Amino acid sequence: APIFLRLFWGNLLAGVVLIAAGLSGLFREGPYWLLWLGVHPPNFTSLDYTPLVPWLGVVLLGIFMGKVLYPGGLRRFGMVDANFSARPLMEYLGKHSLLIYLLHQPVILLLLYPLMPA
Repeated sequence: APIFLRLFWGNLLAGVVLIAAGLSGLFREGPYWLLWLGVHPPNFTSLDYTPLVPWLGVVLLGIFMGKVLYPGGLRRFGMVDANFSARPLMEYLGKHSLLIYLLHQPVILLLLYPLMPA
């Protein structure tokens, strides 16, 4: 990834091209060996499949925006005062995010179970 940190306009261009290629439908069907790029065989299904195209483009756009908003690693804009009523709740959720991540899916399944047809 260090090579991407040195690029500036290249990240913007490559990001837009990769996202456009992923959304264009050029990578709809193909052999298994191209699966990592976003090309998949007919009738392929997966719950956790994340192809390189177009998601590398999203990462590259994020790197570009980071360079724009934080040139030299410094913020060019002020921060909003974080004293609001939900702040303690947000801090708690942030400090316990792994636990929330691990527990949320079983909780959702338990809530949806009564709605499943017999």
